[in-house]
This record gives sequence, C-alpha cells and structure tokens, in this order.
Amino acid sequence: MAGRLAQHFFAVLPIVFGSTTGVDGHAAEHRQLLDDNSTNSSDDIEAEQISIEFDGSTGRYRVLSNLTGYLGVNGTVRGAGGLHHTEAAVNAGADALRTWGLDQMDRTIGDAEDAGLKISAGLWLPHWSGRYKECEDLEEDAFWMSARENYVAGVRKYKNSPAILWWTVGNEMELEVNPSAGNDCVWKRVEWIAQAVKEEDPNHPVGTCLAGVAKPKVTSIDELCPSLDFVGVNSYGDDALHVGPQLREWGWTRPFALLEFGPRGHWASPMTEFGSYVEESSTEKVPRYNNTCYSCYEDELCIGAFA
Repeated sequence: MAGRLAQHFFAVLPIVFGSTTGVDGHAAEHRQLLDDNSTNSSDDIEAEQISIEFDGSTGRYRVLSNLTGYLGVNGTVRGAGGLHHTEAAVNAGADALRTWGLDQMDRTIGDAEDAGLKISAGLWLPHWSGRYKECEDLEEDAFWMSARENYVAGVRKYKNSPAILWWTVGNEMELEVNPSAGNDCVWKRVEWIAQAVKEEDPNHPVGTCLAGVAKPKVTSIDELCPSLDFVGVNSYGDDALHVGPQLREWGWTRPFALLEFGPRGHWASPMTEFGSYVEESSTEKVPRYNNTCYSCYEDELCIGAFA
C-alpha cells in the first residue's frame, strides 16, 4: 500500500502544487548559492537562518530564509513525507522532505542538498508510555539524559546543512499514553528537549508533531511548551480540512503545519465482508490532496503541508 500511495502522491503533486521549477532549476539555484558563498572565507559566510514570521499586512505566518526570502509559495512550504525519490519530489513541485528520526538523516541529507530541498528533520521520541510517568525532576532519569545528549549531538551534526528547514521533537508519542491528551510528562519532555535543541541551534524553528488534534492536548501544549515555534499535525481524509478551525476554537494562536496528510486512513475506512479495508480510488484521492493543500494555503496559521 505504501508503494502505491507514493506513486499516486507523485502523480498528483503537479496538480496540487501547480507550476514547478524542476530538479535542474532547484539544484542550479542551490549550487549558485553555494558558489556565491565559496568565494568568501568561512568566517565571512553568512549562516542561513530560517524563521517563522508574522506578516501584519496579510495577517498570516510565513516561513522565511535570511538568504533566499520566503520559502515555498509565499512562505507556505510544500512538502513530501519521505526520505527518497528526491528528483520526483522536486519535479512535482515539492520544496521539502520529511524525516522522523536522526537515523534517517545520513541517507537523506546529501540527496536533499544536491536537489536544493529542505528537510523537516525529526527527533524520534520513545513510544513507550513507561517513559512518560516520572517528570518531577526532568534530569534525574539516566535514559532521558542520554537521549537528550544524542538529540543535541545530532542537531549539532546537521544544523549547518543548507537542507535543514526545522526540527520536530517527537511524532505521535502521545498515542501510547492518551491519544487525546497525552499527559503533562509527555509535554514537559517535549519542552525540555526543545529548549536544548534551540540552545544548540538558534537558527531553525522547533516544533512537535501530533496524531491529529484534540482540545486536551492542544491546550496542554499551549501551556507547557512555550518554546515551540509551531505545532505539526498528522491528519488524513476530511479531518485534515478541520485542523486550523479546531486549533483556533481551542485558543491556539501559533503556526501549525500539516506534517502528514493524504487519503482517508484505514482506521476510518469501511471494510469488506471478508475483513479488508476499502481504499479510496484515484478519483477520490486527487481532490482530497488538492483540497487539503489549498486549505493550508488559505489558512493564515498554516505554514506547510506534507503529503
């Protein structure tokens, strides 16, 4: 199913993203930037800083590079979730890829740099609920101290790559604790790690990534994770169209990104009498991708959509 979904995704991307630069254009622009910098000494090279800026004239958040200006479509990033097929992604109009853990970076970052793509770089947090029970003293747990050192070392290793877009601390780890709320310990750990990441790399935004949205976890993150620049959401089917309005309803005012979106998930699909999930047809998937992508463009809080 993943293979078929990937093939369909790259087929539909030109429809979703409109006109494309193409891999040669992206790579040429990227090489020109590197060539321009190569004429200077290393001390003179200006580091790229990615920020999320509020544009008062339009009332929306936009992703900005100090070197190249607004990223994506006027500051809204067009992304593809995955590590490979960089040429197909660029030809289809993507600006960025997405990874979930540091172990994936070595396999991805070189290709992304060559293609002029950015990476939404994930730091994988444990999915065992037992890791989120004791948080009175965040630094007394040897496992977490070692984990934080590893996260920071990974950030240090990759932070100067021109491919880094932003960092995401964790992915759907609240599912193993409480899908609609997580718990205070989950979000305190996210904040604790986010602070360490920002201290190591102040030049890139930091977010986290949720399995859908629900009021209890959104309000907890808003209270317990002040260091996050944005929240990422994985949401499929029609649910993805309602993320922005729901966040506003619950008092969220920071940016968000759809870090996974696509056809209706198997968990929400009807089943045949013999127990197989009914997959949406390509006729159903194309408007699904289009509607979700454009709903992000039209939402002032949405800074990116990763199909």
